[in-house]
Amino acid sequence: MIELTKQESFKLLKKTGTWLSIGILISLQLLFGILAKSQPHIFNPQETFVDGYYGQTWMVLLIIAAAGAIVTMEFQYGTIKELLYRKYDRGQILISKLLTMILYSIGLFLLVTVVSFIIKFGLFPSVHLATNIGHGYTVLSSTLIVGTANLITYWLIMSLVLMLSTLFKSSGLAVSIGMFMYLISTLLSSIFGLLIQKWDWFKWNPLNMLNYPAQMITPDLHATTQLTLIQLLLGNIGYTLIFLGIGYLIFKHRSV
Repeated sequence: MIELTKQESFKLLKKTGTWLSIGILISLQLLFGILAKSQPHIFNPQETFVDGYYGQTWMVLLIIAAAGAIVTMEFQYGTIKELLYRKYDRGQILISKLLTMILYSIGLFLLVTVVSFIIKFGLFPSVHLATNIGHGYTVLSSTLIVGTANLITYWLIMSLVLMLSTLFKSSGLAVSIGMFMYLISTLLSSIFGLLIQKWDWFKWNPLNMLNYPAQMITPDLHATTQLTLIQLLLGNIGYTLIFLGIGYLIFKHRSV
């Protein structure tokens, strides 16, 4: 299993697209850092720092793209047969890909965090990390705790994309659905609130679980989600496991 994970990580890091995406991610962080410096009335320096200079927003798109390709590429290029001929079972193959994606997402999170601190100390020395921003959070604790919560919701989306990638021959559809799920959860949150008020059971839908980080710093969001933070956390974990379980069953019976 460790050897398989090393191989998957090597293949991911060997791709030109991986490093190109990381370069674009850092460039976007620097761009928004400069914008916050030159247009502080539009891009609040403190808020943009907490959001990793929007690096956390772009990071999820990289995770979705990588998750969509990590399984489908094996079938597109026929390399899945090589793995199976080497006496690895499908469960080991899928778990190694999952572990690779988890490591990749953690690596991106750490990268975004480090770059954010470099930009902050370089351009915004007046932004104090100990400043209280309400609800028991300081600038620093909000950056780290809410950032970690974001990562947990990204794993839910990643597990969905991995599940879909075991079903489709092309990564495009899996990636598109994953991005659609992420974007619609942000754009239609108010509509979801109305639907939840009408149908109480609707609060358990996976899109509602993506509100976990936002509700940490905005407790009033509970009126929309109708779930506690613990319920949102468990919902994220539960749906992640469900999507991975379904993905395993599909992958196990998929012809090569």
